[in-house]
Parts: sequence; structure tokens; C-alpha cells
Amino acid sequence: MKKLLYILVMLMLIMLFCFTNYVFILADQDFSNTLVIAENEYPSSFDPVFADDSAVERAMALSYEALLRFNPSTNKLEPWIASKWSVSEDGKIYTFILNQNITFHDGTDLTASDVKFTFDRMKEINQGIVYELNALDRIEVVDDYTVKFYLSEPYIPFINIIPKMYIISEEGVKANISDNDFAMAYLANHELGSGPYVLTSFAPEQQAVFSKYDNYWKGWEGNHVEKVIWQYIKESSTQRLLLEKGDVDIIMDPSPDDLNVLRDNSDIKLAEGTTFVVDYFHLRTNHKPLDDIRVRKALALAYDYDAHIAIVLGGSGTQAQGPISSSMMFHNNTLPIVKQDMAKAKALLAEAGYPNGGFTLKLAYVGIGEQDQRTAVMFQSNLAELGITVDFMANTWDYMFDMEQDENSEPDIYVEHFFYNSADPGSG
Repeated sequence: MKKLLYILVMLMLIMLFCFTNYVFILADQDFSNTLVIAENEYPSSFDPVFADDSAVERAMALSYEALLRFNPSTNKLEPWIASKWSVSEDGKIYTFILNQNITFHDGTDLTASDVKFTFDRMKEINQGIVYELNALDRIEVVDDYTVKFYLSEPYIPFINIIPKMYIISEEGVKANISDNDFAMAYLANHELGSGPYVLTSFAPEQQAVFSKYDNYWKGWEGNHVEKVIWQYIKESSTQRLLLEKGDVDIIMDPSPDDLNVLRDNSDIKLAEGTTFVVDYFHLRTNHKPLDDIRVRKALALAYDYDAHIAIVLGGSGTQAQGPISSSMMFHNNTLPIVKQDMAKAKALLAEAGYPNGGFTLKLAYVGIGEQDQRTAVMFQSNLAELGITVDFMANTWDYMFDMEQDENSEPDIYVEHFFYNSADPGSG
């Protein structure tokens, strides 16, 4: 019996509104009941509050579930924990009817009380994905399997963020609270979900092991893996070698160089598509000279987008047309696409009072993987032609996030990636 071997690649195309591609790389291997996945980022927690972190959500998706789920094949929402839902005429009340046969991994039944507790807990903690709940006023438990969400005002994207809101066991949280922390310390290396797999072991920065939950409410009819192992390996080349040897089944985020090596492997097939991820440079417009729009336009015109696709992404990427991916709702395909034009960039700088450049910009990026570093080097090279110096620094994600929240922080520019929570751009 055969199984398909996948490489999932989240390819980063960076610079002023670009979007990413994903690549599945497939090969035949002997069937196994264990699926091994390698990626370069490890989850900092298994707490649903932090589902806005892609590394956290990828791991949590095995052990948690939401009221609804998003089907990427149809770009539509589907019932999941909720068997059906409705919206009031004024758009302010959402009613969900829950399936009645769901149990958490701690053995307790999933009811409307757990749903209310999950959302109330997020708002109390006030971290992570809670920013999506600004329109949520209150939640009412109608009965054990009916729950109503009341919004302070109509907010159309609300329904589209529901798939990111993973439901947690109320009893499990209350049993593991330490110093009024809402069980956040416990959830750093445990989970309290209802999904098909249970987190059975976790070695921070090394691996997480998920095993089949025998009492999963949807059952186990058909062929399914019984164990999923996430291995956290920073080096893309190591991931590739493990894949080629058959020691892992999926790798995430290979470098362009490794991706091109795999493209040349006749035993591997690639299927490419577009993600919702928008990658860009975040410019501090309160820093001089970035407070001058002419300087900002000059930077946009100086960047070599075509070279970025060819060199940074190894040919797998597409320049975005506007601030959202072309695969999303409301994308405007009439917007202009910026192309490199050094003559115009120099003219704009001269008009702004910088005919020979003569200033330095500090750029920050997350030092995981190679794409952001390559982006920084290319940006530095492009701006050097204008007489502009770019100094860059690699950071952890948490540190860079903190810097971005501080308007007085030192960096002038950040290499960033915007992850939308659904096909609706209002859900970002």
C-alpha cells in the first residue's frame, strides 16, 4: 500500500503588498500509521488564545476544533462542532446549535457552557487572537447545546473568524489554574481540546507527538494515521535530506535552493497554489525620512520584484496586486502593479531633498529560515544604488512584535507577513 508524501511550503514574497504561494511536493513511500512533519518554527503554547501564531495553530489543529471550519476547496464555511447556525436580521445575534456527541480529551462533554467559557476566557486574558472579538458584547447559553453571540454592532467578518476560535474544556482549564493564570502555564505543554489527536508528549524546540483519540466524535472509519509527529528543525537542508531519506513525510518552508533541488527529483511531483498570506515591508512613517511620501514611493520603485521571485523564492511566488491576495474575496484586479524603476526612484528622492541618498535605514526581520534574510540583503543591494545604506538585524518573532508595538523603537522598516484568518479580508 502506498501513501503520498507531502512537502508543504509557505513561500514568502516580500515587499509592499506581495502574496505567497504554497507548494505540495509528492512522492510515493511505503504506508505507515505514523506521519512525521518537519518545520522550522515550534509552538510557544497549545493555548487557543494564541491561534493567531501560525506555528501554534498548525500544531493545535490536530487536537482542537472550532464551531465551524473553513473549506479551502470551496472557500466556504462548514458546520463542525456546531451542526447549524443562523444570524438575526439585524446582523447582531449569531445562534449556534451544537452536536451532542462530542467529548474533550479529558473525558468531559462539550456543551454550550464550554463555548461561552472559551470566548470569555479569551477576552479576560486579552492576548493573542482576542483582537478579532472587539465587536463581541456577550454570550448567552440558551441550553446545553444552544449558544447565542450578541454583537455590539453588525460586523460581517465575525462569522469568518469563528474557525480560528478553538473550543477548550472549561473543566480542564479550571482544574489546572495556577495563580489565576487561566491555565496558561499548563497549556504551554498540554492541550485541552476535542480533536482527533491527543498531545501525548512535547519536547520544546524539538518535537511534539500526537496520538489518535479513540473516542473522537466523528469516528475513525477508513484509513487514517494513528500518530502525528512534528519535528522542529531549523535548517532547511536538514529537512530536505530527511525527506529524501524517507525519515520525514512532510517538510514546511524549504529554502528556494532546497526547493529547486527537489524540483529536479523525478520521484517528486509539485502542485502549486496561492495562499491568503500577504507579505510586505512595514515602514515607520513617523521616522525621518520615511515621513515623506516621496521617499516611501522611491523605496517601492527601487525594489526588484522580479529578482525577488527568481532569487529569493526560487521562482515560486507571485507579486501581489494591491493589499490582498488574488485568491481572496473583494480582490481588485484593476489595481496597478509596482515595477522597479530606478530613474523614477532617483527623481523622487531628488525632489524630496535627497539627490544622492545619503541616509541610513535600519531594517528588522525574524531570523527563522532564509527568505527574510535574503529579502533584507536584496533590499540593501537595491537601495545602495540610490546611495541609501540599509543596516539589518535578525530577531525572534516575539521581540520584533514588541518593537513594532513601540512607536519609539529603533528599526525604520520591518519585513512582515500578514496572515488573514479567512477568505474575507476583514478577518485579518
